[in-house]
Amino acid sequence: MRTAVPSITKQRRRELTEPTETVSDGTGTVPKSNAVRALGAVALIGVTTAVCVHRFRTIAAPESADRQAAFVAYLRDHLTGADAAIQVVERLADHGDTRDEPLFARLVRELREERDVVTALLATCGASEPSVKRIAGRAGGAALRLTIRARRGELALFRALEGLSAGIQGKRCLWRTGQTLEPAVRAPGRHSFAELEARAIRQWDAVDEYRRSLARITFARDNAGPRRRHPPHSG
Repeated sequence: MRTAVPSITKQRRRELTEPTETVSDGTGTVPKSNAVRALGAVALIGVTTAVCVHRFRTIAAPESADRQAAFVAYLRDHLTGADAAIQVVERLADHGDTRDEPLFARLVRELREERDVVTALLATCGASEPSVKRIAGRAGGAALRLTIRARRGELALFRALEGLSAGIQGKRCLWRTGQTLEPAVRAPGRHSFAELEARAIRQWDAVDEYRRSLARITFARDNAGPRRRHPPHSG
């Protein structure tokens, strides 16, 4: 009875008969092909780890330069708004009713001081004042200034006061943002962010009170309200 002998493939025969290249691992020798595979696996693990660490850093901690650039853009937006508000109030102060001069004169002074605060904040970030947006905003504010008529009872004045009220509320948001960022960001000058916000509230109250006082003379026919028209007598 014949016993079956397992066959040996040509590839396996070649591996058994041909000499195998080896490398030393400090404790003995291992086939060179195994060493190459091990080095490849280590390299793959290293690359994968590096990619994961980079992505984690990007997600968990955005670059500080990006955050500062965003803050600079935010400040420049408010600087552009301050320029426009000052031009509007200067127009109202120069061509308005003499009874309104104290209100507008105070607003002009305070708005200029607050614009200096924003300018100083930009300087602490290493940023300059000029920007394309600000130049365009000044041009737009100059054009708007020419269209404002400050006489009581005119719709243009009422609209200007509403726009100014909205701008003051936006400025208040800036001061509240500053309070949130303290102590990393400090208000330059003699006023804190909380004091600047309190001033913005007073400004809004004064402007809105004046705006509401003009509602009747701007939109109502007279103090008694619209007159009734009587039908003609017949006969």
